[in-house]
Amino acid sequence: MDLELNRQLECPICLNNYINPRILTKCGHTICENCLNLLLLKSNEYAICPFCDKKSYLKKEEGIDSFKLNYSLIGIIDNINEFIHKNKKQNVDKSLSKSVPDDFNFFNEEINIIDIKEINDNESVDNPLNCCCNKRNK
Repeated sequence: MDLELNRQLECPICLNNYINPRILTKCGHTICENCLNLLLLKSNEYAICPFCDKKSYLKKEEGIDSFKLNYSLIGIIDNINEFIHKNKKQNVDKSLSKSVPDDFNFFNEEINIIDIKEINDNESVDNPLNCCCNKRNK
């Protein structure tokens, strides 16, 4: 994946892939929920944006939900993850198909098999075995 695109999918604070990206209400910057919780530990009333120093205030009755999820970003991440998962599956399928010969020549090798009919013809008529092979060949 393109390095710049990859950076856009990471929290700019912890540099991990976004998990529950939250929007800081005052400035619109997005950070992951874990980093937002760390910012809120410094103050129970607001989070100071580490990029522009604006204060986004926490509504006590809403808690962390005062900072809305960035659904656009979540959708993009989900689509990219689905695309990656599909491509990995296709690549695995392609590599498996390349590991098996197309014409299965290894099954066409000459194998020494005893001809059952030949054995049955050479056996005595008083054969105690009553199998389907004996019935079919008589």
